[in-house]
Amino acid sequence: MKKLKIAALLCLLCLLTAGCSKEEKVKNKPITVKYEGKNYKGRYTGLIKNGEPEGGTFSYKKGRNYLHYKGGFSDREMSGRGTLKTNFMKTKFSDTDCTGVYDGKVLDGEAWSHGTFTFKSPDDLKDSVYKGDWSYNKMDGKGQLIFSKKGWGGFLGNFDDGYFAPTKSDTFESLGTLINTSYKVSANAKSFIKKHGNLFMAKDEDSLKEYTDTSAEYHDVLKTPAAFGNKLMKFSNFPVLNPTLNEKMFGRNISFILLGSPSDNIFIYVICLGPIKDVPINSYRTVYGLPLASSIYESNSGKRSKVLVLAGSYIKDES
Repeated sequence: MKKLKIAALLCLLCLLTAGCSKEEKVKNKPITVKYEGKNYKGRYTGLIKNGEPEGGTFSYKKGRNYLHYKGGFSDREMSGRGTLKTNFMKTKFSDTDCTGVYDGKVLDGEAWSHGTFTFKSPDDLKDSVYKGDWSYNKMDGKGQLIFSKKGWGGFLGNFDDGYFAPTKSDTFESLGTLINTSYKVSANAKSFIKKHGNLFMAKDEDSLKEYTDTSAEYHDVLKTPAAFGNKLMKFSNFPVLNPTLNEKMFGRNISFILLGSPSDNIFIYVICLGPIKDVPINSYRTVYGLPLASSIYESNSGKRSKVLVLAGSYIKDES
């Protein structure tokens, strides 16, 4: 009878413990973790369940390469949300394969939400830095990419699946870092462009009348362009000094037109987001545009002049 009772008790214990998992906390335990399809042997600190890492920190270092992860695991792969620091992450920028240093958030082991990426390759992007939003290991959302090469400037604004996909406001802002006539768009101008993007460029003058201040003087606007960033300006009958038309940038035809009166120390640098027909030097134009900033323009002879930078809305031939 005793033997039967003991046997029954053992059976009950087996039933009660069936399916129960064994959990333990470990520190610096050697384990192998998979990342981007490759195995890495490192040290793990955190929770172990049924012999497998459940959630904690994993560190790998070999030579100059390193990987530090904090978050969840499943089948020895990063699972769920976490943070990652590594210097051998792979991504794509446009159609280019890139590797570099990533420091930021991840989801299932892929860059996600927000992070910083410093390029190691290719060579022409080396040491360039992207800070911003990510989705599935690609730049996606709001961010800024600052190029390391002198004179290259940066991309500021919206990224989509690894491509720079700027809004009109982003385009004007990015151009301020890329072209020789550098500038920084005022807060007033950014707000106006976002609200009235259809005005850049407009098809005719009539559609601009309610947004245009015709009373402002050039030198007043040049002195404090940010104060005039909520209205379009109209500058009439100025000769064209230097046109650069229909440059392919950001998937647009972008034109840069310098006009003004050197004898009166008036220089207006107009940036047009859209195709522009022939604009000969010394022909006369009336321009509508939004003051973005003041800047310095350097001529081919090396002479430097202060200029007013406009986001072009309409160019009228007065010749």
